[in-house]
Amino acid sequence: MLHQQIKALLLPWWNGSFITTGATSTSNGSTNTSAIILAQGNNGFYSAKLCRDYTGGGFNDWFLPSKNQLGLLYEQKILVGGFSNSIYWSSSESELATVWVQDF
Repeated sequence: MLHQQIKALLLPWWNGSFITTGATSTSNGSTNTSAIILAQGNNGFYSAKLCRDYTGGGFNDWFLPSKNQLGLLYEQKILVGGFSNSIYWSSSESELATVWVQDF
């Protein structure tokens, strides 16, 4: 289990240092993703920026899902497909230096 957690969390949530970003919405991952990038910077290699920069599937409006959005994905993981038995970041800060995750 620990190996899976490490694998899933290899891409950091933060960009060098964990600072409060104001990404506290539990329902709007797009707004959270924008807040994270504004606070962390639009450079580097971290989860929110990777999601925002992604252009797969013919879309260019990807974002790191909020706590509730990630929970919905978990509930429909078989239908959606493509998930591994890992832990996934959400974009929702729950408190200082703490981010919600979902164990799939």
